[in-house]
Amino acid sequence: MEKQKNATFYYQHDFEKEDQELRVEYNTSLEDDKEDKRYTTSYIIPADYTVLENIFLKQLVHENELTVDYTQSLTEDSKLEAGYDGFYDKVNLIFTVNILMHQKIIL
Repeated sequence: MEKQKNATFYYQHDFEKEDQELRVEYNTSLEDDKEDKRYTTSYIIPADYTVLENIFLKQLVHENELTVDYTQSLTEDSKLEAGYDGFYDKVNLIFTVNILMHQKIIL
C-alpha cells in the first residue's frame, strides 16, 4: 500500500526599484510504502516439511527542495543574478523477515 503527499509553496517579491525581484520556492513530498507478503512452500522430497515466510517492508521517504533566486539589473546591458538550490532527502526503511520450518515426522 502506497501513500504519497506533495506540497509546493511559492513567493515572489518585486522591489520598488525596477528590474529587481526575489523568488522563493519550496517543494516537499512524503511517500509511505508498506508491503506485507506471506508465502507457504511445501516440500515432499527430501523430507516432508513446510516453510512459512513472512516479509514486511515499510519505507518512508521525505524529500525537500528549496530554491531562492534574486535578480537585479545593474546597467542596461548587465544583470546580477544570485541563487540557491538545495535538496534534502530522508529515508527510513524497516525490513523484517520471519521464517518458520515445520517438518512432519511419521513413526
